[in-house]
Amino acid sequence: MLQLTPSENEVIQLKALGFIEKEIADQRCVSINTVKAQVKSSIRKLRVRTGYQAVAKYVATHPDRFKHMIVTLFMAIQSIVMFNDYREDYRRPAKQKTYRVYRANGRRKN
Repeated sequence: MLQLTPSENEVIQLKALGFIEKEIADQRCVSINTVKAQVKSSIRKLRVRTGYQAVAKYVATHPDRFKHMIVTLFMAIQSIVMFNDYREDYRRPAKQKTYRVYRANGRRKN
């Protein structure tokens, strides 16, 4: 595994903290294309396929910096498993069942 440069290291650390590339570019006073290039370079150096995997590998290799995040994530997973909430998808509202209305003479009303 190749060593990350200080700028790549900072970009991956900010992505691990939840910043998006535009926010990272604004914070570091660089172009968004520079941030994207640094993410691609760190993906290549860490030998992973996606930015998410690069962040996960960075967090796994630097647990002291992200101890609070790891504990929070563990507690969230534990509560999901304990209360069996993993079957629901909270990102989308549930589909409401629609009922057809019929006219008095038997035809459907659209």
